[in-house]
Amino acid sequence: MAPVTRRAMPAPAPDEKAHVKTFIGRVVDDSPEAKTNVTAAHIVERNLQRLPSPERREVLDGLVKEAPKLKGIQNEVRGHQASLRRATRRDEQLAYLDKTWGGRQNWANPTFMPRVTNVSISTTAPLTTITRLAVKHGLTLPDLWQPGGELHDAAFAYGEQILTKDKAGAALRAFKLRIGKLGGPEVDDACDDARDDETEYPQSESESEADSQEDRTAKRLKHTVERSPSVEIGRRARIPSIDHRDELFSPEQEIHRDDDCYVALADDVSSPPPRLSISPIHRDQSYPSSILDDDTPVDEQVPSQTTSQRAQQQLQDPSAQLTDDVLNLLLQYITRTSRTPGAKVLDPLYIQVDNQESHQPPAGFARVSESNEVIYIPLHHKRQGGHWSLAVLRPKQACIEHYDSLHSRQRESRIQICFESMLDVGSLRLSRMACPQQQDSVNCGVFVVCFLGFLLNKLRFPTSLDPSVTRQKLLDMVLDPQHESGTLTPRNVTFRKGQHQLAASTAQKPMVDLGVQVPETAPMPSGHPTATKHSSPQTVRSIPQVRERIAQLENDINALSARLDPLIQRDAVFNTVPRALAQMEEALNKAQRFGAPGSFWRSEEEASRANSLLVAYRAVEDLAGCDAQSSADEIAALQAQLDSARAELREARQAFKELANASLAASLSLVQESRRGE
Repeated sequence: MAPVTRRAMPAPAPDEKAHVKTFIGRVVDDSPEAKTNVTAAHIVERNLQRLPSPERREVLDGLVKEAPKLKGIQNEVRGHQASLRRATRRDEQLAYLDKTWGGRQNWANPTFMPRVTNVSISTTAPLTTITRLAVKHGLTLPDLWQPGGELHDAAFAYGEQILTKDKAGAALRAFKLRIGKLGGPEVDDACDDARDDETEYPQSESESEADSQEDRTAKRLKHTVERSPSVEIGRRARIPSIDHRDELFSPEQEIHRDDDCYVALADDVSSPPPRLSISPIHRDQSYPSSILDDDTPVDEQVPSQTTSQRAQQQLQDPSAQLTDDVLNLLLQYITRTSRTPGAKVLDPLYIQVDNQESHQPPAGFARVSESNEVIYIPLHHKRQGGHWSLAVLRPKQACIEHYDSLHSRQRESRIQICFESMLDVGSLRLSRMACPQQQDSVNCGVFVVCFLGFLLNKLRFPTSLDPSVTRQKLLDMVLDPQHESGTLTPRNVTFRKGQHQLAASTAQKPMVDLGVQVPETAPMPSGHPTATKHSSPQTVRSIPQVRERIAQLENDINALSARLDPLIQRDAVFNTVPRALAQMEEALNKAQRFGAPGSFWRSEEEASRANSLLVAYRAVEDLAGCDAQSSADEIAALQAQLDSARAELREARQAFKELANASLAASLSLVQESRRGE
């Protein structure tokens, strides 16, 4: 028998990654001498040359296979380095802001920046740039947080009154416009830090998540409370007609879209040629305000003007055309104080119909058009003298109603082409609407403001408008924002970030069932003529009370509405027919018999048939056993409670704004006093 030979067991395969691991370990352990100028590339090359040729090939092949992992490690290292640089830059900016403002509480008011200890460079960079520009141009820093200042208005722009990174960026854009040097070398140099911080240093995940959550919350409030989705037009209870002859928008003649007065004009209707303007205030509006390069002497003379001041200047000059920022301010106020404060009104320069490039949908336009039934769009026609008109877009119907105080087929053609491209529809219907026509070339902005007011308040368009009278009423509105008659437009709007509302005075106004009174005078900076030295500490403690009361009122309104709606539906089901029969019976009882003076019967047979009809109706009612339900008193009581709660909610929201302004003004006043004492 032949001997059995055993097969030798195969040797274990060598670890293909062993050479790579060993090589990487050698590279990591190889530390150059302190005095030698050896780079990382030299270290890698030196360790490769030390390997035998076959092993060197295996190492290189292994490194090729592991390249994606090594690249991932490299990306993580770069991200960590960028985060470190970002944190260092943020700390430098915080130190600069603390030093320049005289303390962190001066530039980061806790009321508007509660997360200042965790603020990111996306917020500090715009604030640093604003501070440097303000110091360079000799502007007072505390005024930025006063009503009308860029930081204050940005915090109040929408949602919660908190200065988020988006609002800080908006404040910077508004401030650059204010100093009138936009696009110039001074502003560009001062803004390098903000641009570098946004592009060179990517935001860390924790910072991005925190900031994004805060901005998402603010934007969600912005779109649900003030801008969109809008309150449906026509769903509000009709306001009783009162005599407001001295006010800008009189509610005496409310109309609806199916009214005979709501008509479109024929295509061949034309407007009279306008008179030319000789105003020195006319500003080129070819580009949005946030990127306007304006070197006109007027802006050089008043680099520190606020939007409110520019509005006063332009409204007082009968030959001045309204600029985009002033128009935006007036449109905001008109919408806030209208009967449909939730209407979606876009920024005057959001859509530019004269630019072929602008026919691509602007950022966010798809969301806006999908979430709104009606959108009000001020349009700027820069190729035709900077003319303003108003378009009412109904995206789902693919139609536009165009209100133009100087009708032009050319403008309408451009509008139709622009919106057909942006909405991506084959055909869009454009209706030329009947509206007052201007007799000059400067009051188009004033007419647009009026057109929006008429539409939001559901009023009849007059046959003509007196621009001088309208300018005076708008000027009164700017000078006295507290004058909020129900016809001038109840509260909300904003399209331009960085600009919110007219500064509200804080005249004493007792609140119903709030347990709070707004202080009579809010402390102003020491240089202000109406400055006061102290503010009651009750002002600050009242803010949470008002906020809590607002939340309670909102819950009460929802509860009352939930109780009222079923009652109204039940009343319609059970009481509509009995009420109609009662009216019919009353009319028959009052009717004169056939042939008597004043009788409306055409024949005796007709009168008999009507009485028989009533008897038959009553018989059917008795057979069905349907008795009229007495719910009118309960409905009236609930409706009265609902109206009272809504009125109180409006007052509470106004009180909250005034208390916040008073608190901020008091804090700034105390800071200024302490600095003067030092």
